[in-house]
Amino acid sequence: MKFPERILLDGAEKPEIVHQHLARYEFAGRFVRGKRVLDVACGSGYGAAILREAGAAYVLGVDKSESAVEYAKNHNSRDSVEFVFGTSENLSPYGEFDVVVSFETIEHLTYPETFLAQVTRLLSPGGNLIISTPARQHGSLADKPQNPF
Repeated sequence: MKFPERILLDGAEKPEIVHQHLARYEFAGRFVRGKRVLDVACGSGYGAAILREAGAAYVLGVDKSESAVEYAKNHNSRDSVEFVFGTSENLSPYGEFDVVVSFETIEHLTYPETFLAQVTRLLSPGGNLIISTPARQHGSLADKPQNPF
């Protein structure tokens, strides 16, 4: 079974899609040095690893796909990086974070306002929320990456 919108960095995806996904995490990496980071909808976990390598003190990756979380644990675990199963609309148990990232997620949520309220509560004072979502007038929905999650 394949689930859209999750990528692997194994060469199976179109290079431009991989580049776009990596660029989001590289941008976020400028804000994480020494910080506690929550990666909502972390997928295969490559982004959490990038954020840790950019200097985050701790990264927690959360995804609603158990198989994606298992893949992340097996392929992208690092010191001070954890992956857990959970939904983007129930983030309360995870504590406080200095930075929350969530890329290409909010457009899939039935109740995005619930998600935004939760991440706002999880952010420490002065924390950063970094979100990306596709622009509807650009790109093709046919270009969504596919993988086994």
